[in-house]
Amino acid sequence: MHVYPQFLGSYGHGGNALVLAQRCRWRGVTCDIHEVTIGEVIPAEADIYYLAGGDTVGVKAVAQALQQQQGLQQAAARGAVVFGVGSGCQLLGERLSLPRGDTFAGIGLLDLTSEPAVRRRFGPVIGEPLLPIEAPLLGFEDHQMTLQLGAEATAIAKLRHGAGNGSAQGTEGIWRSNVFGTSLRGPVLALNPSFADLLLERVLGPLDPLPLLAVDRLRERFLSALPRSIGSRAKR
Repeated sequence: MHVYPQFLGSYGHGGNALVLAQRCRWRGVTCDIHEVTIGEVIPAEADIYYLAGGDTVGVKAVAQALQQQQGLQQAAARGAVVFGVGSGCQLLGERLSLPRGDTFAGIGLLDLTSEPAVRRRFGPVIGEPLLPIEAPLLGFEDHQMTLQLGAEATAIAKLRHGAGNGSAQGTEGIWRSNVFGTSLRGPVLALNPSFADLLLERVLGPLDPLPLLAVDRLRERFLSALPRSIGSRAKR
C-alpha cells in the first residue's frame, strides 16, 4: 500500500514500491501496488505500507491527514510491515519539527523525534547493518534533520561514512518490530536488495536468494564513484 504518493513522492522514492513488487514477481509471487490518497480511508488489511519523502507542503498535508486515520496503526498492530523514507520515516515517529518552525505530531509507530539540523547533510552513506542482513547498507543522503532515537528503537546501520541520523551514536535509520525507516534518498531498496528482501520476508517468510548481476553492478558502480578511501569502507 503506497500511502499518499501524490504528496509524498519526491526524490525518486516511489521506486521503492516498484522494487518490492518486482522482487515478488521474479519469485512467482503475485504482488499489486495500491495507492491511497488524502480523503480516502487507509485500509488496515494490506501486507506492506510505504510512505515516501515529500516537500514541506506535502508533509503538512500528510501530517494532518494521518492524525485522522487509524489504518496504519491497526495494520502495524497486527504485524504488517510499515516502511518510511525521509519525511515518511519522520512522520512515523512521535514528533516532527520542520526547519521553518512548523511542528507536527507523528503517529507514534517509532520511538523517534525529528528536529532541524544546523547544516544540511549531503553525500554518500555506507553503514554496517544492524538489521539481520549481511551486505553493507549503501545510499545517498540529502536532508537537514536530526533524528533522535528513543529507548524502544534500534538503528538500521552503524555508519562507516556519512552523517546518517546526525546523532552522536553515528547511526542511520530506525526500526522497531515490523516498522522501518531511513533517510536515504532515491530508491534505496534498489541499491540494497537484501534490505528489500528483509521487508518481504516479514510477510512471506524465508525467501530463496535472488542473484541479479544488474544489482551487483549497480552497487559496484556506486562504490567506484566514491573516493577510494571511502569506497574501501564498504569492503572491510
